Amino acid sequence: MTKEELAQDYFDRHPQSNECHVTSDLRVFHQKSNAESFAANLKDSKVASFTRNHGSTSNEEQTPEQKLLAFNPEVTSYDEAKELVKLLKIKLESKTKESHFEALAAAKEYLIKNQE
Repeated sequence: MTKEELAQDYFDRHPQSNECHVTSDLRVFHQKSNAESFAANLKDSKVASFTRNHGSTSNEEQTPEQKLLAFNPEVTSYDEAKELVKLLKIKLESKTKESHFEALAAAKEYLIKNQE
């Protein structure tokens, strides 16, 4: 299977996920940080990232808005949430995990409502 086929298979089996990451040895990961950690021990340490786009996948560089749309609190790590909050320049009243996830969920909801 190609990386693209593996990503599509992943999305078919994980309807709640909007992104996945494939290492050069064709292993699929939920979180980019885990894929990068694993890939560091491989001869080819590149990781291909894919996002769900209405049934298709793309490994192009994501915009901040695409990253926000791919945000899923069930699979996003706290470190990824912190990175996304920083990227989107979201101001937080506190630096807790809950405040990061709540702010991203609110920003995602706002973005979806304003895309229509």
